[in-house]
Amino acid sequence: MELMLTIWIEDRNQKRMPVSQALIMDKTRSLWDAIKMEEEAELQPSTSGAQPSTSGPHRYEEFKASEGWFRQFKSHEFRWFF
Repeated sequence: MELMLTIWIEDRNQKRMPVSQALIMDKTRSLWDAIKMEEEAELQPSTSGAQPSTSGPHRYEEFKASEGWFRQFKSHEFRWFF
């Protein structure tokens, strides 16, 4: 998810579009929701009888784009930007 977010931020910067903490956190939540929906769709029983995988980094955890998450994200990914 962080890679997708980084690409999104860099794309906005190249297009000279504004990027704020609130906007980044909103985008992060929407990316998380999309990832969750995709994984939930993968967990639906298939007609072939094959069992879906239950492994993966997002299966059993909840994500909140909190202030603490944002501080850590910007310190690792965007020290130069903020």
